[in-house]
Amino acid sequence: MKRRRIGSSDVQISELGFGAGGFWGMEMFDERIAKNLVDIALDSGVNFFDTGPNYSGANAETRLGKMLAGRASNVFIGTKCGTHYVNGRHIKDYSTPALTRSLQESLKKLRVDHVDMLQLHDMPRKLDDEIIRFLLDAKQKGDTRLLGVSTNIPGAEVALASGVFDFVMIEYNVIKRNPEQDLIDRCARAGMGVMVKSPLAQTMYSNEIFKIRKLADIWYFLRALKNHRGKFLEGRKYNFLADVEGASCHDLALQYVLANPHVSCAIIGTTRPAHLASNFAASLKQIPEDIKKRIEQVR
Repeated sequence: MKRRRIGSSDVQISELGFGAGGFWGMEMFDERIAKNLVDIALDSGVNFFDTGPNYSGANAETRLGKMLAGRASNVFIGTKCGTHYVNGRHIKDYSTPALTRSLQESLKKLRVDHVDMLQLHDMPRKLDDEIIRFLLDAKQKGDTRLLGVSTNIPGAEVALASGVFDFVMIEYNVIKRNPEQDLIDRCARAGMGVMVKSPLAQTMYSNEIFKIRKLADIWYFLRALKNHRGKFLEGRKYNFLADVEGASCHDLALQYVLANPHVSCAIIGTTRPAHLASNFAASLKQIPEDIKKRIEQVR
């Protein structure tokens, strides 16, 4: 698998990363299948795993740490801080004690002495000196190599202007392209990396999201309905991707994201080994130029 540099840093990671969260990290999801997915990722050349302390009912980091035990020296791990899973709720707390506790608990669960990428989970309402001091101290102490923030466009603008972060993680896909594209270009000029979450746009461009086969399908469908309802109608504009001969709509959607040279990595999350293998195979091909142009003509 191809490697890409994160901004102006010396860190190079696989252009596809494994998203260790969602239903994959839930206790109810078969741990044998979860491990098989990690093994497939590693065997395919993936060397970046992205997770968070509040993911999967606070079980994702523990599961990932267990499955990467003895192999963590060969991979890059990224986690978050700022969102805490307390009594079944996701609580925001960006105070220094809370951030410090979160980071130390993450290191313990992941079974590592440092993470490669520490991200604020969403941009706080105010990026104050206390938060910045915590981040810079974590980097100076060697608790993390790079600093980032997983956020939306306004939050990424704050990160870009601050000069504190090595990268941002934003949503970028066939449906959400503008103003994302402009932001990505400006991050590149500033030497900041760009990690992409939801590169497949929750598959809102296809009708497959309505095909419920397993418990995981129900979980992801309800999550999409709750958090991404606005994309349903927008996604209908891209139904033509399903009619392209010789390629799946998902392959084309992923290839579109990877066609942007300033994207450092696209994070893939799935509970199906076949889907994961398909994503990896798709990354080895380029999107046809006529399809890329047709996507960009959609308004």
